Amino acid sequence: MRIAIITPTYPPYSSGISRMAEEEVKILKEAGFEVTIFTPCYSTPSNSPHSDRGVGTRGEKVEVKYLKPVLKYGNAAFIPQLLWKLRGFDAAHLHYPFLGGASMALLWKKFFGRKTPLVVTYHMDLRGKGIFKIIFYIFTRIITPIILKSASKIIVTTLDYAQSSVFFNSFFKFRDLVSFNETKPRNLVEIPPSVDIHKFRPNKKEESLLKQFNINHDDKVALFVGALDKAHYFKGIPTLLAAFELLYKRYHIHNAKLLIVGGGNLKGFYQNLVKKSEIIDDKVIFTGKVSDRDLPKIYNLADFLVLPSIDSSEAFGIVLLEAFASSKPVIASNLPGVRAVVEIEKSGLLSEPGNFNALADNLKKLFEEPHLHEWGRYARFLAETKYNRDIIGRKLINIFKSYEI
Repeated sequence: MRIAIITPTYPPYSSGISRMAEEEVKILKEAGFEVTIFTPCYSTPSNSPHSDRGVGTRGEKVEVKYLKPVLKYGNAAFIPQLLWKLRGFDAAHLHYPFLGGASMALLWKKFFGRKTPLVVTYHMDLRGKGIFKIIFYIFTRIITPIILKSASKIIVTTLDYAQSSVFFNSFFKFRDLVSFNETKPRNLVEIPPSVDIHKFRPNKKEESLLKQFNINHDDKVALFVGALDKAHYFKGIPTLLAAFELLYKRYHIHNAKLLIVGGGNLKGFYQNLVKKSEIIDDKVIFTGKVSDRDLPKIYNLADFLVLPSIDSSEAFGIVLLEAFASSKPVIASNLPGVRAVVEIEKSGLLSEPGNFNALADNLKKLFEEPHLHEWGRYARFLAETKYNRDIIGRKLINIFKSYEI
């Protein structure tokens, strides 16, 4: 069975959607499906692929079609080539939101692929500022309903986010969780992201990394992992930095450090915010982008993870699962989808989005929490029993197997 995966981003670019798409490719390839990825070619940095072949799981080749956009803005790209590139596939999987790809997938479905299954993963609502807020609103109200009505199957990462979504509330007329669970459309299915519990697992702190980042054994470390670019403005780094500074002012916890992992065009801006502070200028460590191989080691340097996102552009938070698998509890924002992952005072805490006072209070709680290791063990249990790659992978495989002839 030949499956086309349509995604707005794909590695080496790092985002929640790109990481989910990459993991999906690995799972489907291992199950014996023939997979081709279609994604825009936004630029040609030195670490980007220069051909249509990428490396997949176990070293086998994966076909990646990097399509040159006709129009682009940030991670939004219009790629009309999809209209004919999708012909001949047995199924297509669209990762949404992806305006330029979704429009073409819709036209392909209408004119060439009426009998071909179209699976859509609805990751998050479209957000924007200025003119783009208007464009996204129009697209959400007019085009998105048509796309999802054309879908053979709609995947959401959490039912909580689906119910709270701007689009789903109007499209499916959900009112409360009980009626939602009883009346949700048959073609809607919840499949959260997965985590490789063998790759991410509890381990000793690596001495070379402690030395590299100037972390002492008696330091307590809060960890943030995420892209530091304009497309990920919603990650809430300014809120986190303000909360961390308040932590020192209000609670005088002097052995706390904040490790910020990630790269992007806002990294320098965030570093300047830290440099302006006489309180935390030597307490916040920016690692830059970390290799996929070294990332699990970074998690093991930390006592807990913080995901301080400020709006519903954050619909889940894969880093929460990586922290869980590493036996690390979390502090996350009380946002639809994200809140469904965290069990309060069992695997972590929730803070109100954008509220640095509340976040500082939660930072204090976890820096001083005597049962932190118990929370970490429970987090690992959740990773093993609920988000294990093998468990989630079977759900995804079964969707496409149901369409095999």
